[in-house]
Amino acid sequence: MSGDSINGVILGFNMARVAITEYAAKKLFLGDLYSGVSITPENVEEVVKTLDMPAHFIVKIDVGIKKRGKQGLIRLNVPAKDVAKAAQELFALGHDRCIAEVMVPHEGSQEKYISIDVLREGAQVLYSEKGGISVEDDPDSVKNTLISRAEMLSFTPSEKIIGVPLSSLLETMHQYHFSFCEINPYILDGGTFLPLDMAVEIDSSMEEKLPKWVQSHVLHKKVTSAQEAEVLRQDARTQSALNLHTLNADGSILTLFSGGGASLVAMDSLVTQGLQDDIINYSEYSGAPTRDETHAYVSTLLEVLFASKAKNKVILIAGGVANFTDVMTTFQGLVDAFSENLEELKKQKVYVCVRRGGPNQDKGLAHLRDFLNEAGIPNDVHDPSFSLGAVGSLVKQYHELKHS
Repeated sequence: MSGDSINGVILGFNMARVAITEYAAKKLFLGDLYSGVSITPENVEEVVKTLDMPAHFIVKIDVGIKKRGKQGLIRLNVPAKDVAKAAQELFALGHDRCIAEVMVPHEGSQEKYISIDVLREGAQVLYSEKGGISVEDDPDSVKNTLISRAEMLSFTPSEKIIGVPLSSLLETMHQYHFSFCEINPYILDGGTFLPLDMAVEIDSSMEEKLPKWVQSHVLHKKVTSAQEAEVLRQDARTQSALNLHTLNADGSILTLFSGGGASLVAMDSLVTQGLQDDIINYSEYSGAPTRDETHAYVSTLLEVLFASKAKNKVILIAGGVANFTDVMTTFQGLVDAFSENLEELKKQKVYVCVRRGGPNQDKGLAHLRDFLNEAGIPNDVHDPSFSLGAVGSLVKQYHELKHS
């Protein structure tokens, strides 16, 4: 890992990242105030005996999977006597760790969102008064601010968010080497900050410096293909963040997303159009990858696309408005990869759908659009004036046209 060092502190803005369980994330942040329990197939009966019997619980898979509710990986309002049964049902789906927490009754309107991402410049904070699934429905509600590196290291952010102990969050992130923290949602319970769902990634090079009990809660990425392994290697070599998760190797829609919240909106737009079974992958790039890094990354994703047995293939490139990632630079890398694979793109009649914004967006979008038009590749290339939630309808129209 490389990075700057200030007063002996390594700034992990370009580290390889690995997730930890939600249980560990909350326990590290809340300490003894946290009463949730971590359940495995081996300890389920023992743990359930420790629960507060009059209470009702939420039981959910705790292996770093997002959107657990939509995937049926959560059980709500479970009486203490039935927690073991709920956990066993979830284990039967192929997972090996759950978390059980006392249910906290609240209204959806109380849910709020915050995420903190450690970057070269400091800590990027996204927050919204609308949390849970509402933040996906209204991405424009998300506010974006950058905490300077000096403020981040001294835990004295000038930014104030009502009810959010931002200083404590930054201190915890520093102490336990968090590189990313997303809390969606949190509520203010009588004015007290209460994270209901928490996702954390740590600097993988600092894993051995974590408390011993936490080390067993580190969720190392598993790869299922040569391309996933290659992207992990690319991610480890760059200051940026690159990932690839294969969902359906024989799907027809290859995704290339950027920006966590925006990525979820784009993915949801496909699901809303009934295209979930056609999605090949979930992939994100962020942190200003270079032209060469983008070229290598996209080339690897194209291998996945071309190997699919599906017809009517689509590449969906979607994201929000970047703060630091230069659209022209990354799209130059994208065009480099497309140029090398032009004949196969045309042979497989690939359609390219784009919605992107950020520094040099006009030049970058024009560069990609001109290339696709000159190459005769069908495309829709849009700037942020086009709704991110509408990209699914463009893809659906292409599918329907090809099937008609």
